[in-house]
Amino acid sequence: MTPTLVLYVLLELLLLPAALLYLLLGAKHRASILRRFGFGLERKGRTLWVHAVSVGEFLAGKQLIAALKKKHPALPLVVSTVTLTGRKVAVGGGADHCFFPFDLPFVVERFLDRLNPRAVVILETEVWPYFLWACRRRGVPVVVCNGRLSEASFGRYRSFRWLVGPSFRALPLVLAQGEADAARFRALGAPRVEVTGNIKYDAVEPSLPAEKIPFYHALTRRRRGWVAGSTMPGEEPLVLEAHRAVLAMDPQAFLILAPRHPERGDEVAALVRGSGLTCVRRSDPGASPSEAQVLLLDTVGELAWAYRLGNPAFVGGSLVPSGGHNIIEPALFKKTIVIGPHFHNFKAIVEDFRARDAVRIVEPERFAGTVAPLFRDPGPWGERAFAAVEANRGSLERTLAGLDPFLE
Repeated sequence: MTPTLVLYVLLELLLLPAALLYLLLGAKHRASILRRFGFGLERKGRTLWVHAVSVGEFLAGKQLIAALKKKHPALPLVVSTVTLTGRKVAVGGGADHCFFPFDLPFVVERFLDRLNPRAVVILETEVWPYFLWACRRRGVPVVVCNGRLSEASFGRYRSFRWLVGPSFRALPLVLAQGEADAARFRALGAPRVEVTGNIKYDAVEPSLPAEKIPFYHALTRRRRGWVAGSTMPGEEPLVLEAHRAVLAMDPQAFLILAPRHPERGDEVAALVRGSGLTCVRRSDPGASPSEAQVLLLDTVGELAWAYRLGNPAFVGGSLVPSGGHNIIEPALFKKTIVIGPHFHNFKAIVEDFRARDAVRIVEPERFAGTVAPLFRDPGPWGERAFAAVEANRGSLERTLAGLDPFLE
């Protein structure tokens, strides 16, 4: 190991007790701690290891994972995540799942011994210095697919270039979403970067198990509604204000409200009821949504499908400075998409849509006044949104071609 990497490992060991205490105090992390040390991890034959940090990265790479399974059926494929919600979505999608290891030598080496990867695919971007060094020492190629580096992330990595520079230089290939992302990867030292586009554009209409569909039929029977997905704290009051404006036009209208983090269900349910609206929670197995004004979608894995049920569709994390979420999901159903001004995490996609006049961007104070008229008449925005998706397809094929030399 280089002196810099030795220093990094020593700092990790010094910080480990405090980090473990923090994780133990948080219920959403506590259950994964032992597994991130490798406890319970089974030995496998030669594998293809795909890492997706959480829900967003897994959903973005879902088509790629399916295509890799189909193209390389003899190669066992393992998907790792960091978060529990990521695990739920991955397991629900049929993946052989493990948690990603803590970046400590004795942990990483255990994972590499047991998973024995032929190659590692990292979706979007995650740089762990010891993990990348250990893979390189073993001759295991690590390829970044659908690579994305926002201006903020680039600035943080550049501040620690003395540490992460060798890690970026250890990557044999980065398949970047766009030219701006590629330039940032190159500036941080990645030796070979190709632009393949954004895999999210190759998404197909999501499906839902047949046994779940009657619940939604009960919600939508003889009623119209709209959807607010991936909302963050501070956005729900604005969404509920907009829904009251919608109800003034159509008293039978429904709202599907899906917080980004389902564990906020109690909090959001209290907000809905405090606003005077009737609420049914998706997590309540005995609830009937037939007359509910708000369906609180506090479960994982159904939002992408549920976008088909209403129009317009608000994509959250954008009315507050959180950075936004994926607007392609409602575009697949030709929905009129509304977002706020904070979309820096998905800037390239939003700019693609803006160029086609396919997304409505509004300030928080104008949100209710925008949603209600669009509920009455969604206009041509949805058709233009779908056209934006169709125009940008093809990344999946280019990504598979880029990975081929590492999997032959």
